[in-house]
Parts: sequence; C-alpha cells; structure tokens
Amino acid sequence: MVNKAFIQFFIIALILLSFIPAESQISLGLQQAIDSAMQNNNKIKQSRESVYEKEYLHKAATGNYLPQVSLNAGYTFLSKNPEVNMSQVKESVDDVAGRYGSVIASELGLSNETQEEIYNSIVNSLGKLPAYNIIIDQQHYPNLSINAIQPIFTGGKIIAGRNASQAEYELSRIELENTSNEITKEVIERYLQVVLLKEVVKTRQEVVEGIEQHEKDAKRAVEIGMIPPLNF
Repeated sequence: MVNKAFIQFFIIALILLSFIPAESQISLGLQQAIDSAMQNNNKIKQSRESVYEKEYLHKAATGNYLPQVSLNAGYTFLSKNPEVNMSQVKESVDDVAGRYGSVIASELGLSNETQEEIYNSIVNSLGKLPAYNIIIDQQHYPNLSINAIQPIFTGGKIIAGRNASQAEYELSRIELENTSNEITKEVIERYLQVVLLKEVVKTRQEVVEGIEQHEKDAKRAVEIGMIPPLNF
C-alpha cells in the first residue's frame, strides 16, 4: 500500500502554497515531488533494504563454492620438561658413533683391520653406558594450524541454494520497481489534481475580484446619478 500520509501531506502543502504570496513561494516541480517521494517513502525504504539483504544473501550463497579456511593458533603447556627415551635409539646412536670413528681412521690412512677395531671399540664402550633419557628444557610450545575445506560434491545443494537466492534477489528488485512505479503514479495523479485545484482557486479569485469591481462601479454610478438607487 502506498504511504497515504505522505501523499496527503504533499497535497495539503501544495494547496497552502497557493495562498502564499508569489514572492515567498517555493517552487516544487513534478520531478522534485517524485524524487522526494522516492527518498522519504517508508515502503520504498523497506523495499530497498530487502534488495540489499537479498543481494548479500546471494553473494553468500555464491561463496559456498569457495573453500572454507580456518586458522587456529595457541600454546601447549607441559607440566614438566619432556624427555626422550634413548633406550629405543641407543644402539643406532652407538653404531653411528662407531662408524664415525672408522671414517676418521680411514682418513688417517689406517688399515681396514684397524678401522674395524676402532669401530668395535667405540661401539662396545658406548654399549656399556646406560641409556640416559634426554631432557628437553622447554615447556611452552606454540602451535598453529590452518584448515581448508573445499566442497567437491554436495548433491547439488550449493547450486540449488545459489539459484534460490538469485530468484529471491530478482523478486525483491521487481517488487522495488513495482512499488516505485505505483508511488510515482500516485504522486503524478495527486500533483495534477493540485495543479487543477490551483487553477480553480485562481479562477474563483478572478471571479470574486470581478464581482467586487462591479460592486464598486455600481456604487459609483449611483453616487453620480447614472443609475437610480432602486436598481442598485
């Protein structure tokens, strides 16, 4: 429904303007009246807000094609320093140390037998040592994770949702256009009615002025004796 209150206010304002002296009147053209209705009418404002809302919903539905990325960051705090159980890797470490010693012997030009003896000696010596755990002096561990989810198959739900949002957006635009046309039509009709009423008022003012002038002329004619008083 068109905002009748605004139309009525508009008509009353134009009628009142007809009784204001010409030098103090503010000219309001038809286009200005239409523009004012487009800016101030509540129905137009509601329709525009609906268009904006449907537009953003359509953009959101289109965004469902894009991957969803989430970022999580934080700290992990341990109540005590972590330890590395060396019993599980001690043999490998001892073997690496023995091979390192044999490589040194090879670089010095020692014989293969000597290299083997050095290797065995290092491995046997290290094998007698207990597998002490390595303590890491660190309790705060920052962590950061980035997750990206790309929709591949959703059974047509994304396409259906986007098509529905597109249809709602187009419908809201059509409703806004229809409302604008309806209000424009009402303003034009009321404006032309006011223009006609102003012409009627002007004509009646001219008639009244003519009658008043005729009365003055008749009184003058009686005074100078041109017509008898009874006729007047």
